[in-house]
Amino acid sequence: MRKSSLRRGCVALAAVSSLALAATACGGTTKNNSGGDSGAAAAATGKADPNAALKKGLTVGFLPKQVNNPYFTSSDNGGKKALEELGNKYKEVGPSSGTDTSGQVSYVNTLTQQQVNAIAVSAQDPGALCTALKQAMSNGIKVVTYDSDTNAGCRNAFVSQASAEDLGRTEVQLLAEQIGYKGEIAVLSAAQTATN
Repeated sequence: MRKSSLRRGCVALAAVSSLALAATACGGTTKNNSGGDSGAAAAATGKADPNAALKKGLTVGFLPKQVNNPYFTSSDNGGKKALEELGNKYKEVGPSSGTDTSGQVSYVNTLTQQQVNAIAVSAQDPGALCTALKQAMSNGIKVVTYDSDTNAGCRNAFVSQASAEDLGRTEVQLLAEQIGYKGEIAVLSAAQTATN
């Protein structure tokens, strides 16, 4: 039951990521205002206009932490489905190891050279991809992070599946239920250091 719930969550996350990405990638113009500056202001501040027409024929590169990982396969397949429904192209690239940060940088550079319209990336390290992602953005490529963020200046938007507080509360609640609200709970967590 938990696997199907996780899978649905991953697919929903991917769909939301793709929709946010599509909205961000369409610029800031609206159906009714293609010449004014309110759309440009919205685009400059990273806010999508919900009334903007969605472009077709965009190519979006998905860059998970690790290809062939069931979690990312599920989420990226949701992104693929959403993009195809919107009339856009999906492309997935990525390292086979979940710790190959330099590989992720190479894939960002490759997607930039291929002139994709947008990149959706789950960053292995919050700072390591920044130079490559900033170069992509300077070339007009929209960058959305999902699952695992970069430093804020290295992307246009971040789509989180849940807040750390919500995850922690849910984990403790589930554990408490399983032990009848009696006993001790130990928390083991890996830490990731942010670099600038």
